[in-house]
Amino acid sequence: MGALLGQIDAEAGKGPFDVVFVGDSITYGWRGAGKASWQKLTAHRKMLNTGVPGSRTEQVLWQLQNTALKDQRPKVFVLMIGTNNLSANRGAPSTITGIEAGVQALRQQAPDAKIVLMSVLPHPQNEGVRPTRTVKTINAAITELADGKTLHYLDIDGKFLDAEGNVNLTLLPDRLHPSAQGYEIWEAALAPLLDELLRAKP
Repeated sequence: MGALLGQIDAEAGKGPFDVVFVGDSITYGWRGAGKASWQKLTAHRKMLNTGVPGSRTEQVLWQLQNTALKDQRPKVFVLMIGTNNLSANRGAPSTITGIEAGVQALRQQAPDAKIVLMSVLPHPQNEGVRPTRTVKTINAAITELADGKTLHYLDIDGKFLDAEGNVNLTLLPDRLHPSAQGYEIWEAALAPLLDELLRAKP
């Protein structure tokens, strides 16, 4: 973990950045399965990935207070967090509160930045293939944070389900992390919104 944080701090020193990604292993995965899609996203945007595997909402808050992430003032933050709260058997209310706290911290850190808040991806219960209702509850709640101006909610969780509402194991092969094809779906949904936000005047 310390080595990864050191790597992120070193990368952060190459800023400023147009877009900073904040999150857990799903965000970190742009460095792995999502590498080809990340290269597409960064073709004409300067971006920083600060995702740390295992992070819950409270770890993201710690990053914002104790690492080079605290110094970032990008035009856009992309925040995807919450899955590990569910893995730790945290309920919907505490997860929602944690996501709200993360949003507030980003706003305080960079008041002029736009925030793209990603939906929590499907999170099956007991290694099954049908997502828990908790994910739907969380996503319904955090949707309400969006104002269409400073904060934009991007809902992609449904794209990772099949016609029966089960997790598409081609896109989430371990029922949690996107495959390369899954990151392509995320990139395709996110790229137009980033273009729009980066063109917008402060």
